[in-house]
Amino acid sequence: PKWVLIQQEPRTDKEYQKLQDEQSDEMKMPIEDMKWIDQNAHEFMKIEDEEEENWVMSLYFGGDRARYEKYLDPNQTSVTICL
Repeated sequence: PKWVLIQQEPRTDKEYQKLQDEQSDEMKMPIEDMKWIDQNAHEFMKIEDEEEENWVMSLYFGGDRARYEKYLDPNQTSVTICL
């Protein structure tokens, strides 16, 4: 298996506003908080096979293999979550 870092790309203010508008009132989060989460929350995802690797590469890296490979954990053994 491989481990790849998944990190949200920065969104536009318009995208954040749309997300906020779609939230119910009791779950509404300030745009500044959404930006902070996107900038600071990271997740390592375990990739088990080629099909899953292709899906992750397509979904999170726009199908760009070179960009995907830059986010692979070189040790491919550890999981770290940074907040």
